[in-house]
Amino acid sequence: MIQFTLRKFRFSDAESLRKHADNERVARFLTNQFPHPYSLRDAEEFITCVMNDNPAKIFAIVINEEVAGSIGITP
Repeated sequence: MIQFTLRKFRFSDAESLRKHADNERVARFLTNQFPHPYSLRDAEEFITCVMNDNPAKIFAIVINEEVAGSIGITP
């Protein structure tokens, strides 16, 4: 079983997010707004945007100490 944690994003998550999001198979199943290739700048801009949400609505999915993606929770 894969164990994961949901938590708020940190600026230090940018490289890990870029690594996992820069995948054509990921981009293919998301909206046209999801860039491919996914750059470090894309990750930094996304993290900056979601860190400004108060209360937080988008959280990092952390597996093995790396951010593998995100999930939104909207009340």
